[in-house]
Amino acid sequence: MSIELLRDVSDSRWMRYVASTGGEMWSRWDMQEAPPDILITNYSMLNIMMMRSLERNIFDATKAWLAAPDHPERQFLLIIDELHAYRGTPGTEVAYIIRLLLHRLGLEIDSPKLRILTTTASLDNDSRGRKFLREFFGRDNFAFVAGEQIQPTPGARTLLQPYAKAFADFAKRIQADIFAGPPDLSANEIPAEMDVLAKQLGGAGGSTASERLGESLFQIQAADAIRDACVAANGSVRPTRAPDLDSKLFPGLLSQSENSSIVSDAMRGLLLALGMSRRQSNGRSPQPVRGHFFFHNLQNLWACCDPHCTDGNADQQERSAAQPSERPPVGALHSTHRIACSCGSRVLDLIVCEVCGDVFLGGYKAERHLGAQKCTILTPDQPDLESMPDRVSLSQSHDQYAVFW
Repeated sequence: MSIELLRDVSDSRWMRYVASTGGEMWSRWDMQEAPPDILITNYSMLNIMMMRSLERNIFDATKAWLAAPDHPERQFLLIIDELHAYRGTPGTEVAYIIRLLLHRLGLEIDSPKLRILTTTASLDNDSRGRKFLREFFGRDNFAFVAGEQIQPTPGARTLLQPYAKAFADFAKRIQADIFAGPPDLSANEIPAEMDVLAKQLGGAGGSTASERLGESLFQIQAADAIRDACVAANGSVRPTRAPDLDSKLFPGLLSQSENSSIVSDAMRGLLLALGMSRRQSNGRSPQPVRGHFFFHNLQNLWACCDPHCTDGNADQQERSAAQPSERPPVGALHSTHRIACSCGSRVLDLIVCEVCGDVFLGGYKAERHLGAQKCTILTPDQPDLESMPDRVSLSQSHDQYAVFW
């Protein structure tokens, strides 16, 4: 999320100057000395800037620039991206930061010198949307600028089913291993494979393999088919999960896929073909597609401290087959906190070095006496029972917490 603060840069001569010479400032000290025409920041930094005397000139100079009597046409542009993200208590805080900013610049909320532009993907031009704008900005003279969605041909999603095998074979030939990365487009065999697929799709003209493939995809209405599949899965043309698209375009084929994938080989081949093809008329794919991958990082992980663990989650066959130097230094992994493993050994925090991959075990320290010898043991929980519950400290400081390598 970013907030962009702009002074009027509509002068085409100024824009040409920036384009030809480069006007980006890299130093905060330069900005303090000569406030830039365009400032891109986030609300946290903007709040800090308004509290620091070092940044005062940025606001004072902009205020004087706006108030110049011989330039009544000057405007201050406030641009906020992803407006729908500013909701609830955090959104209220940002709204008050904006009000404080306008006060520092000497601008009333309805001043003709203030122009607000914002982007959002989920704010409608209805009573709820206008209520949100009114409460966030304190004004209600907004115009909604939205594009009209062209509806796909109903039933177009079935048009690609006759070509399912062609797409699947294409994917297997140019990307046999889905985990080896994208196909090398500079490889000599890739254009030939694109031509093979283009002919299987009916063939079309073009000066290059990518253009011939693009025109062939356009000819079989691949773009309309994908958009209709989105409608079938979500009710409108909007972001759709790849498996949902696959089930509408190539129903039943995922179970026949030869790869461990979330989509069928046919769907994979279609996506690869769209990404590698170009139309003659505009040099773009017949249907540009943007994919998002979401990864969930584990917040906590625990491990049995016995490398000879007999828990069912520890693969004994794989451990036995590995060389001694390659065997895991810990036992079974656990996704939930527990005192002991099923094998009877203690379970501790699993810590892995991001740089070298070394494995560590972490736990709270407790002093114990084994006969005449004093030793330190690690426990998965706070060992200071005498201080519980009101005086116990859960912090992992050096005198309470230890890491074992």
